[in-house]
Amino acid sequence: MAPKKAVSSVRVSEASEKAIDKLNAKEFRERFRIPHDVLIDLVNEEAAMPTEKGGKNVILFTKEQFNAGLRFPLPALFKEFLHFSQIPPIFIHPNLVRVLMGCSIINMLYSLDLTLLELFFVYSLKKAKNDIFSVSAHLPSLQMVTELPDSTKGGAKGLVAVWGGWAGLSQHPSRPFSPNYTLKIPGLELRGHLVDWVEKASFACVCKLFEIDPKERAYKTLLSARNLIEVVREPQEYVINILPRKLANDEIVPGEHYTVKELSLYQEAKEADAERRRKLLEDRDQKKTEGTIRKAPG
Repeated sequence: MAPKKAVSSVRVSEASEKAIDKLNAKEFRERFRIPHDVLIDLVNEEAAMPTEKGGKNVILFTKEQFNAGLRFPLPALFKEFLHFSQIPPIFIHPNLVRVLMGCSIINMLYSLDLTLLELFFVYSLKKAKNDIFSVSAHLPSLQMVTELPDSTKGGAKGLVAVWGGWAGLSQHPSRPFSPNYTLKIPGLELRGHLVDWVEKASFACVCKLFEIDPKERAYKTLLSARNLIEVVREPQEYVINILPRKLANDEIVPGEHYTVKELSLYQEAKEADAERRRKLLEDRDQKKTEGTIRKAPG
């Protein structure tokens, strides 16, 4: 499936640039092309959390989220996630930022219409012991955005207090958008596999997504400097998703309700993941055996 626009492979940040932790507010704005109507304040994680600036609500993001691809004004999909989940942004894992921004760019490049419905059809929402939220695909090989990093080690420290036009709502002031400006984490109901089935149109959209070469869906390819500039320029319709209710197995109607297992790539992905796990176990056992032999006397 060919994109309607060229995909640039320029990295999100260059190694030669000044470390994000060392940037002052002006340099931070320039690095991440923050619009003039978006106001920011760089704060230490240990500092008191600002909740209001000039009579307006302040929302907090992490510096590492900008490094992961966060840009303003937020694309529609990211706004949908914040409004629906009510997760304070500072508790969102950088890889979840990459997935939300990456899917927004896929929508732009390939004329798809991925929403929260399709996102939660493929991914489960998880919370770690440190209260950080992330998403996990049903199968490792069925990632919407691929080649995500395994670790946040070495990530930028610090927070960014944001207010002003960061959500781009001046274009659609009547659309409801109520993110969580507090640091209160939502309840247990928004965890796990939130969407068990979708209707035909959503299923077709997900199928088209997986027709795109996984290499073209790699986060470093999607979240290029060029694509990140373009995705926040394009006007996007912001909608509030209503997720479908849970259905018992005997309520699912073939041809009307579609599950992840009906994806054409599902069985292939399941077998590939099983083979990968088998090889990892074999390699681990071999290393244990080699270690035992080296330690043996004689």
